[in-house]
Amino acid sequence: RLRELQSLGAQVSTYADASSSAFASAFCDIDVVVSAIGFAAVPSQFAMIDGAIQAGVKWFIPSEFGVEYCTSSWLPFDGPLAAKRDVLMYLREKQGMIAHTAIYTGLALDYLDPRMLGLKLSRRSATLVGRGGTPMSCTCQQDVIRVIAEVV
Repeated sequence: RLRELQSLGAQVSTYADASSSAFASAFCDIDVVVSAIGFAAVPSQFAMIDGAIQAGVKWFIPSEFGVEYCTSSWLPFDGPLAAKRDVLMYLREKQGMIAHTAIYTGLALDYLDPRMLGLKLSRRSATLVGRGGTPMSCTCQQDVIRVIAEVV
């Protein structure tokens, strides 16, 4: 997959150090950083943001990819979302140093069997349990990529 991206003009850099200075070196001469790191690496975005600022990056889009949404069966909106919230608060503290855009996708149906949620895609219907009135957002990875490309 990396060779395919490189054939399309992508520049791929690898490094083992996740310090702000390593990110600053990686982001040299780059205007926009789109973070697509997985759940376990979400906290490394603090050093990534600092490195982006040091390198003069103008715009940072924090990761929405690879975030698991369930930390318990009844309260699925803590844990990983708290880490994402902390990253956004950090970006707000850096206001004036770097612009940012956060994209919230909701559940990624690419990795979830829609029937688990009561969705019947062929009939364009859903059977939801509960009293209703609770918003729910679903998307797919292709739509997230389109939104990011549109924004950038």
